[in-house]
Amino acid sequence: VKYRYVVIDNRTVLVDPGTRKIVKVYD
Repeated sequence: VKYRYVVIDNRTVLVDPGTRKIVKVYD
């Protein structure tokens, strides 16, 4: 499964493109 890195409010978030669920949040 390939996850996507998205930056939201200066946080890097790992998102599952299929379900659009947040997998992990990097502060």
